[in-house]
Amino acid sequence: MGTVKQLGVATDGGFDLKVEAKTVLDDISLRDSIVVNCTCLTVTEFDPKASDFTVGLAQETLRKTAHEDFSFRFLLYDSDEF
Repeated sequence: MGTVKQLGVATDGGFDLKVEAKTVLDDISLRDSIVVNCTCLTVTEFDPKASDFTVGLAQETLRKTAHEDFSFRFLLYDSDEF
């Protein structure tokens, strides 16, 4: 389970989503895919000390997924588990 820490506008017109989630940070690297609400998103930065990671949400991702209506709590899965 994760908690949204920050949602900000990215320079490309999409959004940067920062999530606090200790369990997925044990084995995370830049450019890893993390499934958020059934959508694979790419890790663009992470901070194990702060227990958070950031993913980018492009306009196309928002148009084609349910991420237009974000809940502030959601399930997170490391896509390597699937």
